[in-house]
Amino acid sequence: MKKTPAVVLTSAGLDSTTTLALALQQHDPVYAVWAEYGSTHNKFERLKLPEILDWFALAGGNLELFEVSLPDIFKHKSALMGDVPMTDEVAPTIVPFRNANLISVATTIAVTRGASHVWFGAHAEDALNWAYPDCTPEFLGAMGNAMFVGTQPNPVRLVYPLLWMLKKDVVELAYKLGVPAHLTHTCYTPVTQDANIFACGRCPSCIERVNAFKAAKLIDPIAYAVQIDWDGCDAYVIAG
Repeated sequence: MKKTPAVVLTSAGLDSTTTLALALQQHDPVYAVWAEYGSTHNKFERLKLPEILDWFALAGGNLELFEVSLPDIFKHKSALMGDVPMTDEVAPTIVPFRNANLISVATTIAVTRGASHVWFGAHAEDALNWAYPDCTPEFLGAMGNAMFVGTQPNPVRLVYPLLWMLKKDVVELAYKLGVPAHLTHTCYTPVTQDANIFACGRCPSCIERVNAFKAAKLIDPIAYAVQIDWDGCDAYVIAG
């Protein structure tokens, strides 16, 4: 069966990179959409993205990168935007309705490129206790319905394959798929030293990632600025 084109929202993080790997199994070509929206870690994502896309291309994936800029519409006090201090809580990093805008942009690209699906990498812990309301099943179901209706007569469908997975499950799936986790960037407040970039190991995103790798009994292959105890964990090795 001939593969259809698709769009994947990617941030260079582990979740979206795993989603990209899944989409590449089913679609050709895949348009990777990355958005610059003014967050404090946007520039670090952009540095890692070419490495990730090159890795998949060398593995046989047919990809094209779309960069979009939306920096002026997210004027909201959030730790993700650098407006309030970062804490170990999830709530300060909320940027309300961000994903609605990103999914809408991806849908427009899908329509203009004849793509049948938009893939989005939210997982269950994003939606837990409505930590991020625009990652919940309620929101994504409504968004998917709006997309399907609004893109007639050639409907675009929203796909969110990780939505019922815990972060630990995402790590395990990434490992199974051979996702290049060592190339991904998750940290909100990275540390730079001698031209090297280290994950801080202290922000909410780092804590979630470290705990997920530990739960999966795997060593996270990225570099951290703090010592992480990986006792009892195995190396994350990509086969092939």
